[in-house]
Amino acid sequence: EARVAPTRRMHGRERLEQRERGVLEVLATLAWAGHREPAAARSAFEAAVAALGWSPRPLPQRDRCSLDGLDAALRQLKALSMDARRRLLASCVESILRDGTTTVVEAQLLRAIGDAIDCPIPPIAA
Repeated sequence: EARVAPTRRMHGRERLEQRERGVLEVLATLAWAGHREPAAARSAFEAAVAALGWSPRPLPQRDRCSLDGLDAALRQLKALSMDARRRLLASCVESILRDGTTTVVEAQLLRAIGDAIDCPIPPIAA
């Protein structure tokens, strides 16, 4: 009797650099969600990019960041390895912590990002 090998992998194998566009979409959306002022959003975005060990990247304009774009990026990022997913979430945390204040929107978005890439984040006490 022949055994059929599973065809579905739980996690991908790609590195963050292979999905740079999606990573930057997530980080930009998070930065804009937590800040109204462009300078503050830019600082949060730069902190997140630096946490990945990447050279500086330009922050996309707020109107270029949408929920549809975020959703598409998160679908792409399911191809990341588990280590890359953890690094992405750590980078998101750096973005949120940059200004010393965590908004409800930032916390909710962080949890949603974690859930979307199958790397859930436990509830955080206020």
